[in-house]
Formats: sequence, structure tokens, C-alpha cells
Amino acid sequence: MSRKINVGLVGFGLSGQVFHAPFIDLNPNFKLVKIIDLEGTKANEIYPYVEVVNDISCLLKNVQST
Repeated sequence: MSRKINVGLVGFGLSGQVFHAPFIDLNPNFKLVKIIDLEGTKANEIYPYVEVVNDISCLLKNVQST
């Protein structure tokens, strides 16, 4: 059985919304667990099951245990 790789996305601008997050979310080898979104609303709307944080230290904290 293969294990999924937990992924934290730094930034949720145009590239994050259109390219990175959808690819990570749909790829069966990855699990999108955290997103840095300074506004905090767009990422929550699209990915309500992902933890949205506002800085890199929060993104890196406990990313392996989620």
C-alpha cells in the first residue's frame, strides 16, 4: 500500500488556485493539508477540509502528523 504525501501550499494566488491546488488535490499520491492564504476566505470556500493558515511557521508546524 502506498502512503500519501502531505502537502502544504505556500500562497493561494492565481497559480495556487488554478494550477497547484487542483493538481495536488486530485493526485492520489498527495494529500493537501494546509494552505497559506493571507485573506483566508477563498481557500476555505474551495477547500473546506484543508487547514488555512497565515504564515510559514504555522504551515510547517505539525504538517507530518495531519
